[in-house]
Amino acid sequence: MGGFDVQYRDAKSGAAATRLWRWSELRAATAVQRAGWVGGHECLLVDCGAEVLQLTADAAGFDAFLMACERNLPGWLPASQWRVQLMMRQPGEDVEVFGRGGNAPST
Repeated sequence: MGGFDVQYRDAKSGAAATRLWRWSELRAATAVQRAGWVGGHECLLVDCGAEVLQLTADAAGFDAFLMACERNLPGWLPASQWRVQLMMRQPGEDVEVFGRGGNAPST
């Protein structure tokens, strides 16, 4: 079924890296607007089992990732829906975007 890759910078060493995950490894995703962020910057917490990715809306490829999730993951809530729900929430409150068996990451 394929997968997705994420390019990131290691928080401890600062080294650039790329990691590939299979779609089947993605357990859950939760959207949250962090307190102190102005202008509706959202963050997506993506639970990939052993790791939880924190993807921000300003990251390169964020919208392409969302579209790929909608195509490849049955039950993924379209961005047009979760973004509206997120706008109605207070900073720090979340919206479940996807979950396999209720495994959404907590914030």
